[in-house]
Amino acid sequence: MKKFLKDLAVYLVVVAALLLLFIKAQPFLTRVLPNDYSRHHVIVDALKNKTASPEIIILGDSRTMFGVDAKTISNNLPNKPLAYNLASVGQSYFESCYFISSIPASTRHIIQFIGYTGFREPRTDFNIDKAMSMMMNGYKVDTVTRQLIGKVNPYFDKSITAVAFEGRIILKSSLHVLLRSVLDNETFADNYSDLYFPHIYTTDRHPQYPFYKIPCDLDTMSVNPYTVALANRVDYFLQQKNIQYHIVLLPVNPDICVFDKSKAATYIAQLKNEMPGIDFINLTGALDNTQFYDAEHPNKKGARIISLMVADSLKSR
Repeated sequence: MKKFLKDLAVYLVVVAALLLLFIKAQPFLTRVLPNDYSRHHVIVDALKNKTASPEIIILGDSRTMFGVDAKTISNNLPNKPLAYNLASVGQSYFESCYFISSIPASTRHIIQFIGYTGFREPRTDFNIDKAMSMMMNGYKVDTVTRQLIGKVNPYFDKSITAVAFEGRIILKSSLHVLLRSVLDNETFADNYSDLYFPHIYTTDRHPQYPFYKIPCDLDTMSVNPYTVALANRVDYFLQQKNIQYHIVLLPVNPDICVFDKSKAATYIAQLKNEMPGIDFINLTGALDNTQFYDAEHPNKKGARIISLMVADSLKSR
């Protein structure tokens, strides 16, 4: 009996040690294994880098990743200021705002790209997987972010050990990325971690263009008051640091959605009226259907047009 209890104790200690080792390794595995949230370590590392002095920071979702070339913007501005594209897949407006307080002191412009209907959407905190990924990549919520966001994602109040224990979902994402690279009928470029133009599409068109449909209801374009209040708080914070805040309304694929110009003009006028300190750049109709890779994402031709238009807009500000 004593031998059994001793063996059991040794077994439990070994299992506990292996579990602890796995938990401690989770942040490292999250950073080194490709997954759907790999851009988080790119963003966190870029914002923590004290040796670089970016003057322009670009934020947004995958449409911004693939649709904005930071070097094209830089090369078409006086003195060619350093610009970073820190967009990531599924980066909502609310997620972008979590990075505002970490913006380097050298920054003079923040360019926030957002979907045309982004300001009418209800508040949606980004999912738990993203919060876990951000934390395991070294992100921490500070006091300024809490003041800007209001109620932050509850996972940011957990210890890194507790988050790492639950973070095994990130490993599942890595497996998904691996399988997708083998089974998908698309080929992708290997520049997902690029700081300037993380455009991964190697062709102008998806093999099954337009690939999917998206809702296109422009009849009710009311503006969400929480999003507006958040944008105004961010703008006020940035003004104190002499940083200009630009919000760019992303292009919409005309094969997916046809605009009613009068309704669009009314909606944009409402945005400008409710957020008077923010510079709005309206690119909703900037691209034709040949400049989209799929229903929403610009191809490289579309990205060049967007980037040049943003550069021209900055020159006139």
